[in-house]
Amino acid sequence: MKKFTFVLFIVFFSLLPLVSFCQSETTMKDIVDSIKSKVYYLEDVLDMEIVNITADLLVGTTNTKSIFRNLDKSWVYKFHAVGDRRISELEVVIYHKRGNKWETVGEESGKNPEITIYPEESGLYEFVIRVAGYNLEYSAGHFATFLYHDDPLKK
Repeated sequence: MKKFTFVLFIVFFSLLPLVSFCQSETTMKDIVDSIKSKVYYLEDVLDMEIVNITADLLVGTTNTKSIFRNLDKSWVYKFHAVGDRRISELEVVIYHKRGNKWETVGEESGKNPEITIYPEESGLYEFVIRVAGYNLEYSAGHFATFLYHDDPLKK
């Protein structure tokens, strides 16, 4: 019994680093670093006002995340999506609700897709994000989105 316990003890501690490595594979540190550098760039270099930042996890290529936001027709907005090191391609589709129908306003895909939005009228918009491809063997990754426009105090 002592030999079995000793072997089990050795196996457990030899596999412990693998468990720690697996947990670190879902860290948000990558995407948080991307968010931080993007915020500084948008606000300090481009003089933009960020009106929404979202960060979340996507799993697989059929899972989507939706963000709902009211947009004002007096602004020209940009919507930008970025993925962490595990994501090779994102797809973004933007819809505007008119009455009871949702109409497509724009769509883009790529490593860091960006769409300019010229709202014809103020109202509710839906931003749908999906992973179109992963790097290596990954099947999940974090993403961040930025919705911004010119900063009226800096322009």
